[in-house]
Amino acid sequence: RYLGISEYGSGQRLIIDDKVYGREEETARLRDAYNRCSNGECCGALILGEGGVGKSTFAMNSKKFTIAANGYFVSGKFDRDATRPFMVIGDVFNSMCDLFAADIQSIEQERKMAEALTKSLGRDAFLIANIVPNLSNLMPLYTSCESSSFDAASRTRYLLLTLLDTLSKLSKSI
Repeated sequence: RYLGISEYGSGQRLIIDDKVYGREEETARLRDAYNRCSNGECCGALILGEGGVGKSTFAMNSKKFTIAANGYFVSGKFDRDATRPFMVIGDVFNSMCDLFAADIQSIEQERKMAEALTKSLGRDAFLIANIVPNLSNLMPLYTSCESSSFDAASRTRYLLLTLLDTLSKLSKSI
């Protein structure tokens, strides 16, 4: 990050510039991933690095071109909190649910969203409600006592992938 000091009246103030320097190759790769997603390919981006190297700034900078292209930008920050093993995944999916809920323009659109999600996730959607509580903003969540041959991890993975697939078919690029 570039930190510059400028004069303002008789005092000084600190200006923090969130421009990203020297990351042209990474920015191009991120744009390429976004373009592939926009063309129907299922993909995502993971930004990794040591603390303090500018990962969050880089991610927020990419948010600008994603939103400018009428896409959704969601992110999560990994924290080694053993009490919440799905924290990052939950943060990302909760953000997605919030964005989709905010984009609903009519009762009919809301009904179609709930119908599509209920059809794809079924009554098992409640299984991911602890990880993605904001899903309840898009569809009703029912409790279920039906058993399945899938183990809990497989069912959770399946339901999260199904949620992503269904939402991606309903709206603009994520």
